[in-house]
Amino acid sequence: MKKKIIIGLSCIVIFVGALILALKFIKRDTNENLIKVKLAEVTHSSFYSPLYIALEKGYFKEAGIDLELILTPGADKVSAAVLSGDVEIGFAGAESAIYVYKQDESDYLQLFAGLTKRDGQFIVSRKEIKDFKLEDIYNKEILVGRSTGMPALNFLNALKKNNIDTDKINVNTAVEFSALSGSFIGGVGDFVNLFEPNATALVKQGYGNVVASVGMLSGEVPYTAFYARKSYVKDHKDIVKKFTEALNKGIKYTLDNDANIVAQDIIAQFPDTSVKDLAEMIKRYKEYDCWLDNPYISEGLFTNLEDFLIEAIDNISFALDNEEVLCIVGSSGCGKSTLLNILAGLDTKTSGEIKIKDGCNIGYMLQDDALFPWLNILDNACLGLDIKKIKTKENIEFVKSLLIKYGLGDFLEKYPHELSGGMRQRVALIRTLALKPDILMLDEPFSALDYVSRLSVSDDVLNIIKLEKKSVIMITHDLAEAISVADRVIVLSKRPAKIKSVYEINLTNKSTPTKNRKAKEFGYYYDLLWKDLDKNV
Repeated sequence: MKKKIIIGLSCIVIFVGALILALKFIKRDTNENLIKVKLAEVTHSSFYSPLYIALEKGYFKEAGIDLELILTPGADKVSAAVLSGDVEIGFAGAESAIYVYKQDESDYLQLFAGLTKRDGQFIVSRKEIKDFKLEDIYNKEILVGRSTGMPALNFLNALKKNNIDTDKINVNTAVEFSALSGSFIGGVGDFVNLFEPNATALVKQGYGNVVASVGMLSGEVPYTAFYARKSYVKDHKDIVKKFTEALNKGIKYTLDNDANIVAQDIIAQFPDTSVKDLAEMIKRYKEYDCWLDNPYISEGLFTNLEDFLIEAIDNISFALDNEEVLCIVGSSGCGKSTLLNILAGLDTKTSGEIKIKDGCNIGYMLQDDALFPWLNILDNACLGLDIKKIKTKENIEFVKSLLIKYGLGDFLEKYPHELSGGMRQRVALIRTLALKPDILMLDEPFSALDYVSRLSVSDDVLNIIKLEKKSVIMITHDLAEAISVADRVIVLSKRPAKIKSVYEINLTNKSTPTKNRKAKEFGYYYDLLWKDLDKNV
């Protein structure tokens, strides 16, 4: 009999909280040498104009800081870059620092300054809509980014504040943040949430129409903030203070000057945008009161963030067998990713128990491969070792052996852009396996790939999982994918999610996911799962 790894949950909600570090500003010694500081920014947007003003006006250099911006799409990637030591400062949604804090990381990410107090996204409609109302999204699909990111969380918050029934909306969280514009242009979705300058660019290309500001719908929250490792804040107090002082100057300048002047000052940051368009974006953000008056994040804003308390899961209990692949499916927004994040320690339960066999390690694989473009394949695969501070010679050799074992031995010194999508996904899986987990948590692991690639990569990934004898809990919105890879499938009800049904998947001559789709029982299971869903996935 297989040994059980028991997992039980009940009455669970998301809780968001954080610590704030209040800083005093100091004067700079003009004779001080410049100190190199790398900052990972989640996206490059006119929404962050005060930061670029501080850079272009030389405020950081006046403070003794040589600041380098590194575009790192996705808050999860930003936090990973800071944790690994690739950059000193991260700039992303506050939730990314909170997730790390909730994992009991001793050297957690400490928020030390803010910039925005309102969501900078705009709802872009594929069709022109006069007098837009949120009810216009009913029975439509909207792209919002990954489910646990601030853009998606705050959009759901906006819907809740405006009494919108999320069960009537297909909220698509499967498309990665950096691919939202491209996916929408390619025909995915009826609406998409975008920051500037992407929203304006899409409109000018004739692909959509801006119909609403998410920030005006959701109210004030500490939307984007700066953070660093706790140890860095402690050991480099002078740098942190000077950085914050320079940022404050950028904020004051942006608020005190006309949008046209600000646009001219930072146009070098947006070479593909006209000064006129940039000025309009900045003017809009000023009119919507998106920026803080200073870098201090008030307690009141964090209180508003706590209003993201979303009842997501209610009375869920299940067991996971050793070496079992368990898939969880359900309608969009039902709480699938929330459940996985709680199990992985990224979100907090308010009640109930999570029981996992003593000594059992959990590995979490993100929706996209999250490979850093500036790191080679070996360094990317060793990223978890860096973050956990266990990058020993022995562990590096273990990672090398996995890369060689699974056909990547000739690519150790290559970079992500030199690999196919399938190879990148293989690297991402090996990065997770590097920490020697007993259970793998996979959140839509193939969602960023096209259909043909999904089939081949799922074959590849499942083969590795089976060879490494791992137990798996996988979230997917694709019923066919669930049936083809799983030993068992759990169907969740609409939010707050409960277990609606559980199916053992018994296919004749069970083989690879691709071949499993041709099994005679495949259609039978698909019909069962489809009938149990509360709405289309």
